[in-house]
Amino acid sequence: MRGRLGPQATGASSSSSIPGPNTPGSAPSTPTRSKRTPVHHAHTAHNTSRQVLRTVYLPNERADALVLMVESLSSQLEEHKNLSKQHIQTVIDEFKERESTFIARINDDQSTIDNLTERCNTVEKRWRDSVHHEKAAIQKLQVAERIHAERQVSNKEDIANLHSERSELARELDKFRKNLQSHSAAGHRNLLQQVSEREKDVHTLREQYKELQTVYDSKLQSLEHKLRQSREKFKSLEERRKVEIAAFQKDIGFFKNNIRQLERELMNKKKDEIANSGTSRSRSSSMAVSSPSLGPTTPGPRLTDDMTETQRNASIVSHITDFNYNPSQIPANEDFYGGLAGQLNTDVHNLKSRVANLAKEVTSDEVGAMRGEKGAKKTGKKKGLGGKSTVLSEYGESGAAASTSTNSNRRRVVEPSSTSMRRGTYFGAVDMSKIKDVDITSGTDAKVINAWLSAKK
Repeated sequence: MRGRLGPQATGASSSSSIPGPNTPGSAPSTPTRSKRTPVHHAHTAHNTSRQVLRTVYLPNERADALVLMVESLSSQLEEHKNLSKQHIQTVIDEFKERESTFIARINDDQSTIDNLTERCNTVEKRWRDSVHHEKAAIQKLQVAERIHAERQVSNKEDIANLHSERSELARELDKFRKNLQSHSAAGHRNLLQQVSEREKDVHTLREQYKELQTVYDSKLQSLEHKLRQSREKFKSLEERRKVEIAAFQKDIGFFKNNIRQLERELMNKKKDEIANSGTSRSRSSSMAVSSPSLGPTTPGPRLTDDMTETQRNASIVSHITDFNYNPSQIPANEDFYGGLAGQLNTDVHNLKSRVANLAKEVTSDEVGAMRGEKGAKKTGKKKGLGGKSTVLSEYGESGAAASTSTNSNRRRVVEPSSTSMRRGTYFGAVDMSKIKDVDITSGTDAKVINAWLSAKK
């Protein structure tokens, strides 16, 4: 038995590691029967023959200890693997971080290299351009130096000519100074004589100016005095013109009222003629012939009582029936009295023409009534017609006075109203053509006043 198992036991003991008594982690050794324990030898490469190895485990007290030791070693191995993996991972992470920083640094370095390369290219280009410009400047400088040398040569010639001309001018200046010194004394004497003559002329002119100033001052004062007088006269004329215009307006109102009164009297007269018959008609016709422009037919005592009113109406009629109307006087009236006064004058003459027409109508009506009377006497007809024709001739031809007749064929002439003559509103008596060419604003106020007064007279 021992002979067969010897080599196998030795191989098995050699392949398995049995800890000794001093090995850490091993169980306490126990006394064994034999010093050598059979060990299973594992199959190695030097075993050429294929053999089936069989391990025979003998009962040993160390088996549990070995198992525990193997487990502890395997756990240590796992921990070591984990630690190594962690270490490797940290190393890898550090490598990646360093790689990223290195890559960024490489990129920065590359950009710096590119910038420096570009700057180098620009500097090189500028250097080449500067070299080119320098060569061109050198060429221009050479050309300028050559031109300057040529100009310097020509300038030397010009300088020589100028020096010669300067010397000639200096000689001529000396001659001119000598001539000037010789003629200066005579010129100075002539100048002094002219100055003295001019001073005398200025003195005489000043005296003449003073005389003229005194003359013109006196003329100016006289003109100012005349201007003040003319302004005062103009103001007085303006005030008088306003008074005249106011008087014109009053007279026109007065004329209009009398015309209305005459119209009313005419209508009343026609009504009385139609209403009356026979003797009353002959009586009214005789009264109408005696006073054609008066009011309605009234008895004798009332006529004597109203004699003042009748005379006044007759004077008004004689005044406004002045038919010597000249249209050429309108511009003269407008020049003297103004546009408003000229219009008033035109209105007055229109009223006069209207009164004349009314008088003609009254005359024609009365003549027809007288011819239509069958029982009137021939003497009465002749007297009435003769008296009426006299009145018409006086109204139509003279126009300066009004005549009235009574039943006894007595004629009575009434002069125009003294009020209108006093006011100067009697247009028939004023010849405005005498003052047609007079201009109030020209300063001839005295002439205007005299012409106006003479025209009134």
